[in-house]
Amino acid sequence: MDFIHQAGGVVALAHPKFGGAERFLPELVREGLKAIEVYHPTHTREDIKRFKQLAKRYKLVEVGGTDSGFGGVGDICVSYSAVKKLEKCLKK
Repeated sequence: MDFIHQAGGVVALAHPKFGGAERFLPELVREGLKAIEVYHPTHTREDIKRFKQLAKRYKLVEVGGTDSGFGGVGDICVSYSAVKKLEKCLKK
């Protein structure tokens, strides 16, 4: 993950509901994970609730996104505070 930081990026976990990613969160956080995809067109209300809880537990920024196969650009919105939190991650 160092190469992402060196390139000026913030490490985010996309598609956390696939592949059992939740079990790797503690290690990923130790390695520099800063955000988790909470909002996605394929996420159910239960998924969103679970990922919000994980974000809170691990102090991760709640981000969201769309994939061309699942929804159109702009279908998912995240709060402006998430953007500010991501900017803060870059300054550390």
